[in-house]
Amino acid sequence: MRNRIVGIVTALVVCGATAPAAVAALPVIYDSAYGLAHSSPTASPPGANDFACTPTAAHPRPVILVHGTFEDMANNWQALSPLLANDGYCVFALNYGSFGGSGAIGVYGTGYIEDSAAQLGAFVDKVLAATGANQVDIVGHSQGGMMPRYYMRFDNGAAKVHTLVGLAPSNHGTTLDGLFTLASHFPGSHAALADCPACAEQQAGSPFIDELNAGGDTQSGVSYTVIEPQRRGRHPVHVGVPRRLERHQHHASTAMPARPGRAPVDGL
Repeated sequence: MRNRIVGIVTALVVCGATAPAAVAALPVIYDSAYGLAHSSPTASPPGANDFACTPTAAHPRPVILVHGTFEDMANNWQALSPLLANDGYCVFALNYGSFGGSGAIGVYGTGYIEDSAAQLGAFVDKVLAATGANQVDIVGHSQGGMMPRYYMRFDNGAAKVHTLVGLAPSNHGTTLDGLFTLASHFPGSHAALADCPACAEQQAGSPFIDELNAGGDTQSGVSYTVIEPQRRGRHPVHVGVPRRLERHQHHASTAMPARPGRAPVDGL
């Protein structure tokens, strides 16, 4: 399913765009184990974080990739980052949310989500300053699809974001069971659960989740796309600005997806 999601998101950002001049394509490897093998406290995923990249008329907004709980940018975006770069996008990614030294072992996204949102905001400003763009598009997985909503609502970030694409985002929380199951896929994460403010904040019904969603799920002027794994006969893609962004509680269902095709849908 991870690779199906990769294909769908790529279609979202590529739809209607013209191809750039031919360049040597980066390899795109659809293999979750490969991604985990390339976990690193510092490494960028292939094709990301070239701060000399200049957006084109076809792709005027840089794309920022935001990883999920317990992950890092290198393991989360081994496929999507080079796919987007090969299609001519300026691609950026960050590590955020190290807590209690967890980042030293490549486990991020565990700190207080409010602090992580501030880290995202600083990164957005850095990307905008480097590229000269007025707005970014954000693609986030899990917490990375939900946390930008805090940035946009409470840190005045909405004017800087054109589109938010959430891959199984924890918009309305997840279960503690789901977080423990998710942690089983990432070495070192079980230890991090004992010191993981983001885990408590992401529980369904937590004060954080209630505050985030009070008064509505969306911000004016921002385009939203939510992509969920197919389950119980439901289609995995939800496009547009729904009144209530997708509820996601069974978090581990997206941990190790399989290879997809590319399906164009309305999006960015």
